[in-house]
Formats: sequence, C-alpha cells, structure tokens
Amino acid sequence: MKIAVVAPGSVPYTIGGAEKLWWGLVDHINSLTSYDAELVKLSSPERTFPELMASYRRFSELDLSGFDRIISTKYPAWMVDHPDHVVYMQHKLRGLYDAYHFCGKPKQLDPDS
Repeated sequence: MKIAVVAPGSVPYTIGGAEKLWWGLVDHINSLTSYDAELVKLSSPERTFPELMASYRRFSELDLSGFDRIISTKYPAWMVDHPDHVVYMQHKLRGLYDAYHFCGKPKQLDPDS
C-alpha cells in the first residue's frame, strides 16, 4: 500500500513540531509496517487571505490518484480529494483563534449587529 502524508510547506520555510510529526509518521510507517509512505508538501503562503485561499485551491486540485491512502494533517492539506482520506488534525488555522485579536478585531461579534 502506498500512503501519502500530505502537508503544507510554510513560506518562509521553518521547522517546528508539525514538520517533526510528519517526518516521524512517514519514518514509522516505512520502518514498522509493510507499507510505503511518502511526504507530499505544497508551498502554502498565508500572509494574506488570497494567498491562503489559493493554497486551499491547490490542495483541492492535487492529483493523488497514485496513492492508496492519504493522511492529511493540517490546513489546507485536508482539502485533498481521495476515496481513502484520513485527517490527522494537528490544529485549525491559528489566525482564527490565536492571533485574530492582534489585528484589532474583537474577540466576539455582536450577533445583532
């Protein structure tokens, strides 16, 4: 079985916990099972909303038909389309819950406004 671990590539490139998880997951699948895993990454800039939406579109259009199973881990990679797609969710878009208020936006919106 060929497995693709699908993930976004940060722009600019950085190494953090997410990258270490992807490498470890691929390494463990390859060394501890009879399956063949590969890390598939697309550059995913997210400096602006249009860049982020373009990344979602690129993942949704990615052809992964050469793989038997897909494991996606993080936005926007979970947009891939495949009949055997598993989401190992690390976290949602942090800008929506972690840094939104730094842009001068309210933490809550008035539902009547």
